[in-house]
Amino acid sequence: MRRLVLGFCLAAIASPSFAAPAVRACDVLLNVIDPDPAGLNVRAAPKGEVIGVLKAKNTWVQVDVTGDADGWMRIDGATLYDDSLPDGEKPAFAGSGFVATGMLAIETLNPGAKVYAEPNEASRVVYRTSMDDSKAPATKVIGCLGDFLQLQIGSVTGWTRGYCSNQRTTCV
Repeated sequence: MRRLVLGFCLAAIASPSFAAPAVRACDVLLNVIDPDPAGLNVRAAPKGEVIGVLKAKNTWVQVDVTGDADGWMRIDGATLYDDSLPDGEKPAFAGSGFVATGMLAIETLNPGAKVYAEPNEASRVVYRTSMDDSKAPATKVIGCLGDFLQLQIGSVTGWTRGYCSNQRTTCV
């Protein structure tokens, strides 16, 4: 009986529900939008130990996202932008960790940006911004793959490269 119970316990531990989520590699820049004054926790793994905090309330903090893992983004560093700093910026976090995807956002979609059904430009266009849009419609970041960002725009979900995350240099 002990062997049977031990077998069930080992099977439960090894089951996919306990395994770490697979990480899809990507390379995108996103802004921290967590309004909590305590900041956004950076974790060693999804739902893991807290290894840092990104305080973005009333500041602009941008993360270098290197992976997407089931509601979590793997980051490789973060930068705080502030015009009062000598160089206008400073590191906010060094190293690698995970943050909740829902606490990250883009600045805007570029005018004329195409949003595709799949993360490639040969797939069907599911949404396109007009050329005279000054602000993007409400968007929610939900994932990334390569240099594509997965967004939800109202009821539309799709992939784009046509976004801006850095209002100083990359917004059209």
